[in-house]
Amino acid sequence: MNFPSGSNVSVFIDGVHIDLSFRLDWKQSQPKVPIYGYNDYEYTKTAPARKVLQGFLVINFVMPGYLTSVILDIQNRRKPRSKQDLSLLPSDLTSANARATMISSILFPSNGRVSDVDKNLLIESLIGEELREPSIVTTPPEDVITPFDMAVYFTDPEEARWYLQIEGAEITDVSQSYNMAGDQGSAEPLYETYEFIARSRRVIRTT
Repeated sequence: MNFPSGSNVSVFIDGVHIDLSFRLDWKQSQPKVPIYGYNDYEYTKTAPARKVLQGFLVINFVMPGYLTSVILDIQNRRKPRSKQDLSLLPSDLTSANARATMISSILFPSNGRVSDVDKNLLIESLIGEELREPSIVTTPPEDVITPFDMAVYFTDPEEARWYLQIEGAEITDVSQSYNMAGDQGSAEPLYETYEFIARSRRVIRTT
């Protein structure tokens, strides 16, 4: 019998594969509150407290705010965009929607090849500071105001009979850490960690 391993796991957000995801941790808790009778030394029963699901998704680092920008772009694709946003020049990209659109065009070239990401980033960096401030390409978590769903597959999605869905997720924190000490520090890849809370989880059968 074959058991799933970490290399088999794939994460989708609102139907889009997050191929740069490196690690996913989650925990659902619902504490039990003890109920005591008058003068009882031990509790006689428990009552369920409030339930919460929380975790974090680790992404291979390519640029600040990568995941929040991708999520925002996914959500924006599902609603009509104004002509004003579509016609903004790089120097005018001040709205969250326009930032996400621009970052998506850089990270996801039309031919879909991941190998073109570095080239696109280099081209954008050569545009110069006179056209775009560095802060513009950063999409902070508070820009993503609509909850999203995460689908976690433990085998090839096309062959999976079921998958885990984390529903109503919202990003609460973004963090990074750097180890610059010695050979180990210079060889370690960089990651960006996105902490989230969610309403619930359930297993969905596909067949």
